[in-house]
Amino acid sequence: LMMDDYIVIVNHLIAFGLHYKLNSDRKLRDLNKLWFLEHYKGKYATHYLDSAASFAMQQIKSWRTLGGDITSTPHLRKPIARLNNDLYTIQEVNPDGTMRIRITTAPHKSVIMDIKVNHRHFSEWSLNRKGALVIVPYGLRLCFTDDTPVPKAPESAAYDFNFDRVVIARSDGEIKQVDLSDVLAIQ
Repeated sequence: LMMDDYIVIVNHLIAFGLHYKLNSDRKLRDLNKLWFLEHYKGKYATHYLDSAASFAMQQIKSWRTLGGDITSTPHLRKPIARLNNDLYTIQEVNPDGTMRIRITTAPHKSVIMDIKVNHRHFSEWSLNRKGALVIVPYGLRLCFTDDTPVPKAPESAAYDFNFDRVVIARSDGEIKQVDLSDVLAIQ
């Protein structure tokens, strides 16, 4: 039921953002806050609107980047709800791989889920700071943030891979670009 509501919210935000030609998820969220509170007051925390606005704006920007064909406007079919780490708490982790998570759905309302961890690196990753919780129709995805300091190398390079070119930037300021349009035409 929550994912069905999330689809409705995101699709509303996409239609609204396209109609008013918005470019910011913050503006999209602020302009729809009253609509959200009117339709979902007490059912979901306003943090869900933040997640939906961010996801809707990603869909809009992607659609615009691909040409913005008005005959096929974007809409959400497969929902992915990303919850900030203040909307869930890990209450219990057991050695057998089961855990209990409490997800806040609305002010003073929550859902407690008992789940089985299905990842071989969970014990190492769970030592890091918790990040977002991603809810998909077929399960939950826990994200963790690795705060290990990364030593800065004296020289480095950054790569940007696109379909039609590769751009390489070195730390000394030199930038090289490789055109891949011939390879793209062959593919």
